[in-house]
Amino acid sequence: MKKAGILVAVGMVALFFVACGGGGGTTPSGGQTPGPASKTPTPVAAVGELVKVTGTTEFMLEPSIIELKLGKSYQFQLLNRGNNSYRLRVPRWDVMLFAQAGNDSEVSKVFTPDAAGVFDCFEEFNAARHDMRCSIKVSP
Repeated sequence: MKKAGILVAVGMVALFFVACGGGGGTTPSGGQTPGPASKTPTPVAAVGELVKVTGTTEFMLEPSIIELKLGKSYQFQLLNRGNNSYRLRVPRWDVMLFAQAGNDSEVSKVFTPDAAGVFDCFEEFNAARHDMRCSIKVSP
């Protein structure tokens, strides 16, 4: 009976070490101790200075002249305060924004002017009937 008691005690001690991870830690083949799982960083969206262009009820774009600096990053947003849908086009940087009547558009992609000069922007839907145009002046 004494042998049975010792066997039970030894079995419980062995079970304790197995359950608790008893032996020392293992080291990967590279010799480094494992650390916390690495996480892939979340990409951060590029952001430029926001330029807001307003389409008015009088079929105008405000401001009519937009001044930008060469080499600085920008984004456009169309604020539609008119009673019609508007689509703002800035061909130089391939920007096209749409806003339904009374709503604002999404923000455009980031762009960086790479040349000084004066560039066109216009409202695509109503420009044929109204002079909904603006100019973008890029200076050094």
